[in-house]
Amino acid sequence: MRLSPSCTIEHSAFLSSWFRAISIHFGTTALVLVPLGLLLYACNTPSRQLIGSTSAVLVPLSVQIMLSHLRQMAKSDPTNNLASEATAWMSAFLLSTFGFHTFFKCAAAAVESYPNGADRDVTTWLAWYTSLPEPIFARGKMKKVVRKEIFWRALMCIKSMAGVSILLTIMLDIQERGKPFGTEPLLLGLLPASILNGFVGIWLLYFFTSFCLDFSAVTTSLVHGCSCQDGFRNPLLASLSMRECWGERWDLPVQLFLKRTFYIPARRAGIPSYAAGLMTFVASGLLHEYNFFVHNPGSYEKGLATLFFSIMGLLIIIERLLTRLCPVCISSRLLIFPTCIASTCLVLLAAGPFDRFFFRSWVNSGCLESFAEIVPHVRCRQEILPQ
Repeated sequence: MRLSPSCTIEHSAFLSSWFRAISIHFGTTALVLVPLGLLLYACNTPSRQLIGSTSAVLVPLSVQIMLSHLRQMAKSDPTNNLASEATAWMSAFLLSTFGFHTFFKCAAAAVESYPNGADRDVTTWLAWYTSLPEPIFARGKMKKVVRKEIFWRALMCIKSMAGVSILLTIMLDIQERGKPFGTEPLLLGLLPASILNGFVGIWLLYFFTSFCLDFSAVTTSLVHGCSCQDGFRNPLLASLSMRECWGERWDLPVQLFLKRTFYIPARRAGIPSYAAGLMTFVASGLLHEYNFFVHNPGSYEKGLATLFFSIMGLLIIIERLLTRLCPVCISSRLLIFPTCIASTCLVLLAAGPFDRFFFRSWVNSGCLESFAEIVPHVRCRQEILPQ
């Protein structure tokens, strides 16, 4: 008897998983976002404030209550396929995204912090209210999209899906060998396992989230004919500082939500920029606490997401203080290295906390298996053959 490696492209659940994901996305949009958006548009200012602030709380809470009920149904009746599919990791992830999206859009409508021109007519309002990423507004109108932009975003979708596929192939292959990914040190023990795990996890999350945002932007552009904001701006290879990565390049739609809802009001209230920035990171942590509570119920630990983002906020404050104390020497040190090397060092700095406080609950809750259903990848196994 001898062992022979056998590799196949796994895609058996591809169509059904995509159908379920698209059904959840368009279902929540048609059944909740569009009616709620129409209601907010039709209201006068006092009513919009009341309905917007109330909906910002009730809709995310309703998502959690519904999923908890469905999980109980799936647990008591394992043959209930509808409850099982609705509570799968990817389904819960999409519903949690819908929850925080509704929270921020309702809050923005309540305090009237939406873009200039978003309420010019009902079609424009719904395009802004239901879209993530948001349409770009110029001079009070949605910027029209050109074919080249749609084509470019479609290519970015393919690139991101390829990135998820490659990393997924590597991580699942390691798990097939009986060792969870990240339990072995890299480079003869010079790089701890948690940093390796976090480093790969950051790239996996980047590719996955980038794909989701670009896919959504393509859909919005085709439906409404508008140009949408970027999802990411190459944060892992083009950032020269933590502040640049988090403030100018990483997950720009969520960054815009947080800036609009927390940072700008805090600055207007006279809070110093350092404190306002740290408060915004804490708010981001609380947002992710909600997300993790919804889609990582089996492995979610309270406070870890907030701790991770608080650490990132403190690192940015320390970075800014050092830059102010010695701006010339720090800038000259950075210019010695290529941008991609400096960015990689920043990713490695964040990788350890990311693994422990952020990514580990995703893996333990089954995100890799859910990615494997929706993204084609290579699966290698050892087969026993006769001599």
